[in-house]
Amino acid sequence: MWKYQCKRHLIAVLIGMVVGLFVFHDISKTMIVDVLAQMSEQGFTDAEMIATMKSDTMIYIMSMLCGGGMVNTFLLIYYLMQRFNPLVLFLAMIFINPVVDIAMAIGVIGLIPAIIVCIYGILTTPNRGKHKQFEKNQVTSVSEIERVYRLHHTYLDEYEGLAKRLFITNISITCLYALGVLALILSLYVDSYGIMMAVLFVYIIILFYVIKKKNENVQPIISLLYEQCNPEACASAIFALAKRMHAKKNFPLGQYLSQCMIYMNDPHLAIDVLTCTKRNNVNLMMAYHSIMAYANYQLGDASEVQRHYDECEKLNVRGVNSPLAMIKQQYLQSIENKLNLMNKDFDKARTFYQQVLQTTNMEFQKVDFRYYLGLIAFVEEDIWEAKTQFEYVIAHGNGMYFVEKARKFLLMIDQIRTQED
Repeated sequence: MWKYQCKRHLIAVLIGMVVGLFVFHDISKTMIVDVLAQMSEQGFTDAEMIATMKSDTMIYIMSMLCGGGMVNTFLLIYYLMQRFNPLVLFLAMIFINPVVDIAMAIGVIGLIPAIIVCIYGILTTPNRGKHKQFEKNQVTSVSEIERVYRLHHTYLDEYEGLAKRLFITNISITCLYALGVLALILSLYVDSYGIMMAVLFVYIIILFYVIKKKNENVQPIISLLYEQCNPEACASAIFALAKRMHAKKNFPLGQYLSQCMIYMNDPHLAIDVLTCTKRNNVNLMMAYHSIMAYANYQLGDASEVQRHYDECEKLNVRGVNSPLAMIKQQYLQSIENKLNLMNKDFDKARTFYQQVLQTTNMEFQKVDFRYYLGLIAFVEEDIWEAKTQFEYVIAHGNGMYFVEKARKFLLMIDQIRTQED
């Protein structure tokens, strides 16, 4: 949803305007002199208007418009590249000179409207008021959640090194990105279209490299839960990363940390983590409602599960068959399945788990799904099916709380078999 990009867009263009005061001061002054020369050639003689255009105030305004407009242009191009083929857009900018001029003109002319739209988007962002209420009441904080976590769960020091490596790598990537932006700004001072395009090309490559690398760097931590089924290890690494980042109100990787709490059977702490997790795009909002629904399922609150289903359904995504729409549908099906379990509609729940088991490659999901399949089978007195599913959970579940529960069910199954014999 575009509203979740508004805050970042607004901050970026405001920074661009401030930087423009210094970077584009001389360029703006030259531009005004050239405009006045052209006006003079055409017989324009309004002394008051000429004096206004020559004033320092006008130069500062022009500098801010240039800086903010350039940032606005780059952001608009970036949004287009996310939605359409980036190679086609780049080739158009290289081989069609007017495209660059038109893009820059749109960025500058659209600067003020963009600021207005961003402010409107920030003020009308869903759940904005609730998030501010959490902050006002200081319901949770990163340090408080870690303190509570250590009281009830084990903090594993050996995973601090993993968090340290991720932190250092992210700093290096950020510096690389900053150097790309600086090179792009400096290229504006070079009177060569070819050099500017070459720098822009390098910048775009760096931008996509940064995004890809950041996603890759979190995989070792995420895999602790998703592949190794070790929520305590994953949670410890994220807590260590939060400490290195000096996080106070928002967790890095908060979505994954809340899942760790879910699989340690601590729904209250999962909810607390989610209140301290940024939700600045529609992907994060969908994940938020899905995990909140799971936590409230564990707490037995069907009305809250239904509420999060309704809130997730309201989220606006483009395209009926777009990847984002498909992800939304998967989240909705997952939440609906929790409602089916609570309503004891086991046929629908079993069908859901059997279908998703065919498509998932993540071990933690297989353990999750097979545990509930075993639970359904046990309730329906299909003892052999329940035993098969619970044995899989015990063999692959590692540190997930399902393992302990599966062991208890297997003991009950053994008692039933003994009585039957």
